[in-house]
Parts: sequence; C-alpha cells; structure tokens
Amino acid sequence: MISRLRGLYGGMDRAAIFTGLTTRNALRKMAKLPLLDLRAEMALAVQHEAHRVFAEQCERFDDDRRCITNEILTELRTTRGQDFPNSMGGRLLVEVLSDQRFQAFLEIEHGIENPC
Repeated sequence: MISRLRGLYGGMDRAAIFTGLTTRNALRKMAKLPLLDLRAEMALAVQHEAHRVFAEQCERFDDDRRCITNEILTELRTTRGQDFPNSMGGRLLVEVLSDQRFQAFLEIEHGIENPC
C-alpha cells in the first residue's frame, strides 16, 4: 500500500515523518517506555498524510459536490415526494449516494483516487 501511496502522493516528506518517529523513539527510550514499531508507525503516518492530502483535494471541488447533492435531491424528490428527506434514513441515503457519485467524479474527471 505504501508504494501505491508513494506514487500518488510523491510530494510527501517521508524523511520528515521518519525523523519525527525516531525522535519519538529516542524520547520513549529515555523515559524507559516500550519503543515504537517504526514500520507500523511509518505506514500509519503515511496513510494519515495521504488522507490529509485527499481531503485538501476534495475541498477544491466543494461546489461540484454541492451540485451533485442537489441533483440527487432532485431525483429522489421526484420519486419520494417534495418533503424528502424528512428522516434520518433519507438524509443518510442522500449522503451515501452523493459521496459515491463525488468519488466517481473525482476519479473520472480529475484522476484523484481515495487512498482508502
């Protein structure tokens, strides 16, 4: 997974992440705490950074996300009534459908994939 993320997010400063982890390990050693598993912590930090970058990319297309949500609301209101969504389940349905379409939009139109 890390190699896939490395290709998608080449601008990630892996050296800075690793330096931070080794600094934390040195502090843990001085405090006589168990040392971190650097491989697992590095994978977690890289994944966290990939999600942060993805969230930033999604913010750039917020207007498109709103348009997609409005299209879904229009479609569902024609079949389920003008007061839709009037329940938690209806709001959840709108959220799930808009997220799926937004992910597809990002992938097809801009080549941006969700890192998870």
